[in-house]
Amino acid sequence: MKQRGFTIIELFTVMCILGILALSALSRLNDTQSYTVKAYQDRLMASLRAVQTKAMQDTRPNFCHQLNFTWDDPLAPADDAWGMPTDDYSAGNEAVTCSSTIDAAANPNISSQPSELQSEGLVISTLDGTTADITYIRFTALGKPVSSAGTCQNTCKISFDTLNTTGVCVNQEGLIYAC
Repeated sequence: MKQRGFTIIELFTVMCILGILALSALSRLNDTQSYTVKAYQDRLMASLRAVQTKAMQDTRPNFCHQLNFTWDDPLAPADDAWGMPTDDYSAGNEAVTCSSTIDAAANPNISSQPSELQSEGLVISTLDGTTADITYIRFTALGKPVSSAGTCQNTCKISFDTLNTTGVCVNQEGLIYAC
């Protein structure tokens, strides 16, 4: 007579494998920080690309198409945010488009609120390829970046963590990518 079923050794082996898989999956599911950083990374890339597209479509002189960054001391990131200075690009409003403020209410799709990043435990760190901090990135009519520190010649990087490991980079030709 032929017996059907599993041996104790087979059942024990399968249970050990399932236990190892469950432990590794649990450790990944408990770490929501990496998902949050990825979401902000995607959001900032979309914001930069939207501003770059506006700059390439609106070639009027003296208008600035830029994304401003505000940041605090990394130990107190209450003001960390990004956004455009205005959404009003009507004639005579050139000076406002080049200001260093952020009008988050007028541009909710391409802005972040100051308390948003702080509530997630994130900080903004901006560098122009060297050690120079940048307060804005604006784009020319050709889509090339110009930062407050230069032209992103060594690739501008905006990071969301204190170790500068996860962020968004903009190279001197205007390519915006996750880095």
